[in-house]
Amino acid sequence: MKNARCKERIFSGERLDIGGHMCPFQAVKDGYCLKHHPDAVKARKERLEKAYLERDKNAPWRVEMALHERIKALESVLSGIVQTLPSRRDWLDPDLEKQAKALLKKGVDDEKSHNQH
Repeated sequence: MKNARCKERIFSGERLDIGGHMCPFQAVKDGYCLKHHPDAVKARKERLEKAYLERDKNAPWRVEMALHERIKALESVLSGIVQTLPSRRDWLDPDLEKQAKALLKKGVDDEKSHNQH
């Protein structure tokens, strides 16, 4: 197996390369060259995915999605607060004011804990 070629079939994309052809490089490990060995392919794929995610994490659409999710969370908190608000004449009651402030603080704290995860 000294001069064996890699057993990976590659495709050049040329018009007459219908079935592809064998890789021209010498087999080094398990019948594959260094480029086509499954471990090398897996490592290359992981490295490229990591680089893509790193480059793309500050993309405008990702930032917009994160902001949209945060807005939805805040809207749900606010809708819960609005549903518990008393009628207009009860606003002078100090206990209701304390309850409203507590609910608002709880909603803000829930949002902070949600963002930390």
